[in-house]
Amino acid sequence: MEIIFHIGLHKTGTTFLQRYVFPKLKNVNLFCTDGRPFNGIEDLEKDKINLISIENLSGSPFSSNEFTRYTIMEELAKLYPNAKIIVTFRNKNSWLKSLYSQYIKTGGTYTYPEWRKKIFNDKYLDFEEYEKLLKEKFKEVLVLKFEQLKSNPEEYIKKICDFIGVDVPDYEIKIVGKKFSDKQLEILRIMNHLPIKVVRIYYFFDTLRTKKFFNQNTNQDAKE
Repeated sequence: MEIIFHIGLHKTGTTFLQRYVFPKLKNVNLFCTDGRPFNGIEDLEKDKINLISIENLSGSPFSSNEFTRYTIMEELAKLYPNAKIIVTFRNKNSWLKSLYSQYIKTGGTYTYPEWRKKIFNDKYLDFEEYEKLLKEKFKEVLVLKFEQLKSNPEEYIKKICDFIGVDVPDYEIKIVGKKFSDKQLEILRIMNHLPIKVVRIYYFFDTLRTKKFFNQNTNQDAKE
């Protein structure tokens, strides 16, 4: 049984892959954050490639509890010892800025220094150690860089498809998520103190668009 876990990291192009690339792969049983949830081994199919794309499998950088990326990694290795792993890293400063931006977009009110101190878990900056342990726990690990996706998306996606063992599908290059300037983020942070948060309205409609996309994709697959 072929099992591949795409574990993120957060803010490294996972949503783009989950919406515009992975659903188009042939002979792939797909589970992902934006789509069909993965409930465990009973969901896997023997005659297909099982692809589970869930960025929380690399842990939440906003969590201080003991169920970290390392405990998750141990569980995955124990339950799925023959699974393959796809992981994407990103320049650490760029990653932090993107995570903070996401925090503000979802209603956060802390300044960046406050966020670093009170919300973000600095242990999640241990990219090198994490990569080393992933390679020790799993036989096949594809390590990518987010910057590769930005500079050469065709090559990036081909590497993923080659690793999975499928042909590169027809797909569109889409920018997922609106990018805010530092000034816009600061204005939004201040507005987040209001009783009704503007970002909640934005994400409500974004969720509706996501559901519509996957419904259309499912119906198209049924026709094919």
